[in-house]
Amino acid sequence: RYTPKKPEVSQMPAWWRDPLVCTYGDELSTLNIPDVKMNGPEFNADWVRHLVDVAEQDWGIAHMNLVLDAFWQIQFALDPVADAARFGDIRAFNEEMHNRGHHVIAWITPVFDSVANGFTPLSQKMDVLSNVAVSPLGVPGSFLLDFTADNIGPYFEKVCRKLFGDDEGEYHFDGVK
Repeated sequence: RYTPKKPEVSQMPAWWRDPLVCTYGDELSTLNIPDVKMNGPEFNADWVRHLVDVAEQDWGIAHMNLVLDAFWQIQFALDPVADAARFGDIRAFNEEMHNRGHHVIAWITPVFDSVANGFTPLSQKMDVLSNVAVSPLGVPGSFLLDFTADNIGPYFEKVCRKLFGDDEGEYHFDGVK
């Protein structure tokens, strides 16, 4: 009943046309920071601030869509649960980036969730996990979501509220990758 239609350029928010700066490639390289490793302790809020400083000062980017790729969150958690050891208060970080004129897009895993992170994920509480186990990057404890589950709509409403909401306890991201 719904026919998708690509919006006209004039209908797109202006910020959609801003450059994308994604942390993932630089998580794999060094960006002039010695010994930076993907998923290493170097990938944190200060590391991303440095990347943003380089983009602003060296590349001349005043407004960007900053993609926080893998590892801003607890490993493979879809709830989402930010990794406080890496980003402290992710909401404060996002607001800082907004105040600098940037939008922040979060990498997520929208088809599976992990039950191996030391807490009961919302997907498990709301009974939307299937019994199909997956091992992303060789890490066990993840299961595909059951998109036919009765609670899948309310589940994603809660996930989206946590990701995009601007009330207390919500992250205020601008989009997801």
